[in-house]
Amino acid sequence: WTAGGIVIPNLSGCVSDNCTAPDELLIRVANKTKVSDGCTATLTITFEAEDECGNIAGGFTCTYIFIDDTAPVAPPAPAPLMVQCYDEVPAPGDLTADDNCQGPITVMGVDTDNNGAGCANDPLIITRTWTFDDGCGNVSNVSQTITVVDDIAPVWDFSCEIDTYYYTNGGADCPADAAISLNVGDVISVYDTWTAGGISIPNLSGCVSDNCTLPENLIIRVTGKTDDNASSCQQTLTITFEAEDECGNITGGFTCTYIFIDDTAPVTPPAPAPLMVQCIEDVPAPGDLTADDYCQGLITAIGVDSDNGGTGCADNELIITRTWTFDDGCGNVSYVTQTIKVLDDIAPVWDFACQIDQTYTTNGGADCPEDAEISLMIDDEISVFDTWTAGGIVIPNLSGCVSDNCTAPDELLIRVANKTKVSDGCTATLTITF
Repeated sequence: WTAGGIVIPNLSGCVSDNCTAPDELLIRVANKTKVSDGCTATLTITFEAEDECGNIAGGFTCTYIFIDDTAPVAPPAPAPLMVQCYDEVPAPGDLTADDNCQGPITVMGVDTDNNGAGCANDPLIITRTWTFDDGCGNVSNVSQTITVVDDIAPVWDFSCEIDTYYYTNGGADCPADAAISLNVGDVISVYDTWTAGGISIPNLSGCVSDNCTLPENLIIRVTGKTDDNASSCQQTLTITFEAEDECGNITGGFTCTYIFIDDTAPVTPPAPAPLMVQCIEDVPAPGDLTADDYCQGLITAIGVDSDNGGTGCADNELIITRTWTFDDGCGNVSYVTQTIKVLDDIAPVWDFACQIDQTYTTNGGADCPEDAEISLMIDDEISVFDTWTAGGIVIPNLSGCVSDNCTAPDELLIRVANKTKVSDGCTATLTITF
């Protein structure tokens, strides 16, 4: 017979009788039992033997113990896996083994690792194990190796590189004073700002990324900065950064350029008040004025005159425009202008004490009264230094007899306005008016 699929040897030699031959004995199953916990089964069978005379002997019991000692048949192990970032490690998931006694056994993978950092010099090695236990002490395993190595450096978005002009009129520092608040070796985050020439520079958020490290965990390091010290009018500042991820992978070469330009004109002093004078000689010398420049300090300029070509007379006023030009040397210019008007409306002044009321006689060499004449005619023009004759007598010139507030005596035009002669033959009275 069989027990648990095993052929059991017969009872030949196991029972005998005094009269009946063994092969004529009747062997009867008196009882059988099975006790099982799923892993071990104990089968018992009890026989009795009866001879040809009906004599019976019982109590012959055989016990068969069946034990499950076969481990589950595991599925093929998943292929080894290499990823860059810990976040790329897939979830464990389930695998199913086939057990000869318990049927399909499904388990979830369990991870263990070497505590590596996941970097090129310290890989993170994860061992993912699926353990199939049939509950009878029979175990099989499948393992997968997952290696995490981040060897990719951060990536800069070079479209973020700043190449910008800043102007003093926009609040920037003067070129000579412009400086970057960071120094070589300084470390910042992508959310930190800094200043260049007093201007707050936007942070680097969105300008650098990494395959594994979050932007806020990147180390941004200053690797270089320069200034060209070109002039007090313009200066170019540059700063260069590198980005380092959590595995020490570094990408550099991200450079920002800031150009600072002085575009602020000097602050002029108040313009001198307009001036009205009679004579060109009364016009004061231009003199200096001083402006205050935002970057260059004090700038002193001398006034420069231009005019309308007028004569300074009532019918042709001379207008002088006096301009002080303050140039800071950076192309920024401011002006102060004064208007000076020259208008001579004061006539010459005669010294009437010079008026001649003189008597000349023929005994003194004068012409006879009938012949006496003045050598000048109405509308004749002379200077103060010219002389003339009256009745043959040379008359002294008018020097010292007339003056003007603006015109020099030798430039005055003396004109004969009138002359008369009254005579009775014995006396002639000649008059001349200038």
